Amino acid sequence: MSSRIFRKLLTDIPPSINSGARQKKAFQRKIQPWLDSIDFIKFSKTDKLYGRIFYFNYETYGIRDIHNILKPIFDMLQGYIYDDDHYILSFEGIRLDMPKKNSWFEVELDYDATPDLYKVEQQTCCLIEVGLLPSTESAINIIWL
Repeated sequence: MSSRIFRKLLTDIPPSINSGARQKKAFQRKIQPWLDSIDFIKFSKTDKLYGRIFYFNYETYGIRDIHNILKPIFDMLQGYIYDDDHYILSFEGIRLDMPKKNSWFEVELDYDATPDLYKVEQQTCCLIEVGLLPSTESAINIIWL
């Protein structure tokens, strides 16, 4: 089994699943160039996948619920990474409130794992990973304090 991993940083956070259709369409237009820039061979229909999203949050007010971010991200990757997100058998969503860094958690970043990873130290964004089960590597290691 190969260890192919799709890993890409998303700096535009999708609207909540509770948002209206207009907001969702505006977001889709905004990130279309990001989606079109995905240079990856899609996983096959027989692949068993995991999904992982690290949400680096710098917002101190109006913190968004990570559960409402996961679904739109996995939905928008359909047709780009996989045909349908039901091939993702395991997923993990981690919200890291960055003002709490070094009080609640420590984070180690592998800057060689993906371009632009340094942005997680500066702005609200998500690192998205999709790979073949079992997941064997990660660009981010978190130590909860």
